[in-house]
Amino acid sequence: MRLVKGRLPLRGYWSSSGRSRHYHIDRKFTQSEELETDRIELKPEMFSLIMNKSEETLIEAPAYLPMKPELENILLIPIIPSYRFEIDKQSLEASKGAEFAHARIDLIEWCFSGRLYVTVQKYRGARVKLKRKGPRITEKLAETRESTEFSRSS
Repeated sequence: MRLVKGRLPLRGYWSSSGRSRHYHIDRKFTQSEELETDRIELKPEMFSLIMNKSEETLIEAPAYLPMKPELENILLIPIIPSYRFEIDKQSLEASKGAEFAHARIDLIEWCFSGRLYVTVQKYRGARVKLKRKGPRITEKLAETRESTEFSRSS
């Protein structure tokens, strides 16, 4: 089978006019190479998937366009996660006077878990966030004034 491999950036968003509300999708397949194969090799490749509270969505992923008449207008998008977590230290501490926060983080294969211990009186509490640089994303894992557990898996 002949396939065209490329990338698919896709953006979904809501728009309103008067009383009606519509969800729009902008997309454009960009070709990178043509292949002659009987199967698609599923392997982890870079992809991004972001959705905000107003349901605006951004997706950028590898895609395959089959060049068979019976598969016309079908785009195959295999998304295979390949997360890798790395931590320089297993615990973090912050304190000021009698206020104290301690986070312990454990890595287990494709996930991590941890516990946040907090002792505060004047301050609002402590939080643990997971940050990614490109595209820039921040995910809150835990926020508390006491103690709590958190985890993240791929």
